Amino acid sequence: MKTAIATSEFHGTNAAGERARLTVAVGAPVRNADAESWHCRIAVADVMKPTAVTGRDSFDALDRAMRRVFEELDELRKAGWTLESVGANS
Repeated sequence: MKTAIATSEFHGTNAAGERARLTVAVGAPVRNADAESWHCRIAVADVMKPTAVTGRDSFDALDRAMRRVFEELDELRKAGWTLESVGANS
């Protein structure tokens, strides 16, 4: 995602035991064409398609996007994924 303002990487293992490196990204808030709302794109690379999360203003869009990322990660865990954060020393 070219406009990512926040990213995090995880080593993931799905229920079948397959490993993958997952990159979570949140894009910068962008004003919608209606000029009355904003959106942020979010993605969990290689697992879920990028999607846009809308809010009343840029802060609300960013807040909702971050909450949605955590929901998406919880959904992966419920589907049998184990996730380990890739630290700065990895």
